This record gives sequence, structure tokens and C-alpha cells, in this order.
Amino acid sequence: FSPESAFEIIDKYGVTVSFFPPTALRMMMAKDHLAEEYTLDSMRAITSGGESLGTDIETWCDDVFGGTTVHEVYGQTEANTLVSDVTTLFPRRPGKVGRPIPGHDVEILDPQTHEPIGTGETGEIGVRYENDPICFKEYWNEPEKTARKIQNGWLLTGDRGRADKDGYIKFEGRKYDVIMTAGYRIGPDQIEDTLASYEGVVSAAVIGVPDEERGEVPKAFVTLDDETSPSEDLRQDLQQHVKDQLAQYEYPRVVEFVDELPTTATGKIQRARLREREGLD
Repeated sequence: FSPESAFEIIDKYGVTVSFFPPTALRMMMAKDHLAEEYTLDSMRAITSGGESLGTDIETWCDDVFGGTTVHEVYGQTEANTLVSDVTTLFPRRPGKVGRPIPGHDVEILDPQTHEPIGTGETGEIGVRYENDPICFKEYWNEPEKTARKIQNGWLLTGDRGRADKDGYIKFEGRKYDVIMTAGYRIGPDQIEDTLASYEGVVSAAVIGVPDEERGEVPKAFVTLDDETSPSEDLRQDLQQHVKDQLAQYEYPRVVEFVDELPTTATGKIQRARLREREGLD
């Protein structure tokens, strides 16, 4: 993905609607000085998904694209586009992906019983499988894997979330991305968003790594823009930045600066690849 090419294409063709994963938008934010060279106010709507969208991205898009709203969507390959924040139908709530799209029965489920749980409680996001045309049929020649995915009538997404009283859903990360440190359960998304809000940081990914005292601790992999250089002072500043914004136990005790992060074809950060790199998977 080239931020420069994205700006150029929007300007040249008067692009009005586009999909950008948060990682791509952060890369464009890091080249913010280039945006001034192009006419970008043709854009009237941006859709984003694949990972958590920070408020800093929303603010930047509003400024750069002339009042453009970023619409979050949630889904996965097996059940594409289940939840969205369609602002023509209902107001957006910062920090929430949106509401279930009409036609889909989406609930927050107890991870053990796969029964719907109460408002405000964290569980696994599930969608009623039967007669939902957006749900996949099966994993090809993998019946056991299919049986694990579809249980008690629900397609289990493997993602954690919680819903408020009005049905807005907050995405809280992959079930397997939860970091257990000194008895606390930490989701990496908030730490990543906080790190990415620091000046000079393009993107960040956080995983849990073994620690003798705490069981696990958060480790952050951070990419920087062209004007920012890695240093021990910057590492400490980033740790303090997280401490100031989140709970004390959530700050990354290890910070590694990297040239790039592993991503999918659609720009979603692959934490599993980072765990493999650390010899954890």
C-alpha cells in the first residue's frame, strides 16, 4: 500500500467512496504533509474494518477529507459484514463498531455455554447460523473444524465483544489475543490505539510474551514515520504515554521498533505471525 498513490488516485479520479483498513489510514496519516498537495474533498464516505479504529483516525479523516465520516464494519471471511455504523440510520457512537445489520441475529455469547449473556458483559460475538445467507457453508473437507465453528446454532466468530443497552457492539479483540498478566485480562487493541496516537508512531501491534513473575506481559511492536528515529528515550516515552492513558498494568513492558508489521492482503495486522516470530505458536 502506498499512501502517496492513494492521495493521487483520490485527487485524479474524484473518488467518492472507498474502503481503507485502519492500518492504511494510519500510513496516510504519517504522510499527512503530502495530503496538502492534493484535492481530497470529493470523498464523502470511507468504510473501515479488520481491526479497531481509533478516534485519532476519525478526526484526521474529518479534517483531511472535508467532513467525511468513517463507517466501521465488522465481519470475517466466514460471515462477512455483520455489524456496521450506518450513520444515515442511527448516530455513531465513538469506540463502538455499530449495530447488527438488519437480517442478522448477532448476540454476545457466554464462551462456555454459547448462550446469550447480559448487556455490558464481555463474551464471544456470535451470529445465528441457520438461514443466514451471509454465513459460510463449511470448511472444505474439514468437518471437525466446521463443528467447532458452529455450535448450539451459532456461528462463533472467535472475537470478543460486548453490547450496550441500545445494541451497539464494542469489539474487544480476538479471543486468542487476550493477555493474562498478574491475574488481569488485557486486550491488545486499546494499547495499540494508545501507542498509535503518539506523535511519530505509524502503527503498533501488541502480543503477550512469557514473564516469570507475571505469567505474561504486553510486548509492543512499533513502526515509526520517516521523521522519527528509534531511541531508548522514545521507548520510555511510549510506555509512559500508555500509563497516562490506561491502567498501570496495561503498559507494554517490552517495546521493539520494527520497519514493518505483518499484515493480511486487506491490511489487518497479523498478531499470530508476531507470536510465531517470538516462538510462541
